[in-house]
Amino acid sequence: MKFSILIVILSVISNLWLVFLILIHGKNRETKRYFILMTLGIIGWIIFNFLSNYIKDYFPVLLFNKLIFVSTAIAAWAFFLFSNVFPGKEILLKRSLFWASTFGLLGTIGISLSPCLVRDVTIKENVSEINFGWGMYVYVIFLIGCLLAGLVRFFYKYKLASNFRIKKSILLFGGGMIIFLSFSILTNLLFPFLLKEFQFTNLAPLYTIIFLGFTLFSILRYEFLETKVILVEMIVGLMGLLLIAQFLMSQTLVFFLFNGSILGLFCIFAYYLVKATHEEAKRRE
Repeated sequence: MKFSILIVILSVISNLWLVFLILIHGKNRETKRYFILMTLGIIGWIIFNFLSNYIKDYFPVLLFNKLIFVSTAIAAWAFFLFSNVFPGKEILLKRSLFWASTFGLLGTIGISLSPCLVRDVTIKENVSEINFGWGMYVYVIFLIGCLLAGLVRFFYKYKLASNFRIKKSILLFGGGMIIFLSFSILTNLLFPFLLKEFQFTNLAPLYTIIFLGFTLFSILRYEFLETKVILVEMIVGLMGLLLIAQFLMSQTLVFFLFNGSILGLFCIFAYYLVKATHEEAKRRE
């Protein structure tokens, strides 16, 4: 299996693991909803970006390139809303602004799916190149607007926070988000749009892994999103990813069956280990 495909698979599984942890352990319904929606948008971006460069049929490639813009617009919108509810509502979001951002999202999705943004695609060996239309300017304005508004709100909430744990969790999450956005915007937005350079778009999964690392550390160390995750779950998740990578890289049928058996046994062992750990944690409480 190619290394690029392996990275995409591991990145998607890692982000789905994060969604699962937040869904199970997160306490606040609003923060969970928007954070999970943002993460699913990022997962969609990873998958559609990979498929747009991997598949060689014109119409699927055209569709996947359109869906890249749809998924990233949803992720940016969810990030903006998330910044208004985490860690608290010190900065209230006006209803008019909420509906304006929502209608802006719907308009951006409509433009992304139309020929106004992606006019045409050219399929090359390892990448597909987009011929952009005027809708790209609308998309950029919406995307950058949501991201900047979200980051500014996080900055003000960091300044207002008096709780050390919350302050540190905002700092870690914000730092990971800034690094993630900086590289993503540079290689997947500015290079293709301004320089017509599309070769670096395949690096997208690596940026999400960096962001994931910051977020998981924030959860483990400072209970980000009020999520109490036991260290065992983190270790189980990491070992699971390594075993999945080993399984996917099997070169022969014998190794494929052997690694698959190890992965299956590990899943059973991990289930009972995490279950027993949670039961022990509840008894201590």
